[in-house]
Amino acid sequence: MKRLICAIALISSSAMANVNTDYRFYATDYSLDTQKERFAAYMIKSDPCITVKMFKSNETMRYCKLGDSGLDLERDTPTVYAGWVNVDSSGVRFIAAAPWNEQKCHINVHNKTINCSPTGHN
Repeated sequence: MKRLICAIALISSSAMANVNTDYRFYATDYSLDTQKERFAAYMIKSDPCITVKMFKSNETMRYCKLGDSGLDLERDTPTVYAGWVNVDSSGVRFIAAAPWNEQKCHINVHNKTINCSPTGHN
């Protein structure tokens, strides 16, 4: 019995060691219909920017500058940060929280562009 408990404890601890806790956010565009995913969007704790990885080309794009808004997630952190991040087949949508100029943004992963517009909230 002691061997069984010890084995279960070792398996549990090794499974816990494989969990990556560096991510603040991670999502893909997985489709139930096709059972495929084309890209993933993620944020890690040590980087305030949003990163998009295209699976087919293995290309990675990092998005920090928020279009014409003048905001930059990297430069303006921690005052400006991405929240309410949502991934769909066209790209990544999020709110750039800024005390003076909150923006709703969309990253078009296929065109590699980012567009932002004011939400009207401060």
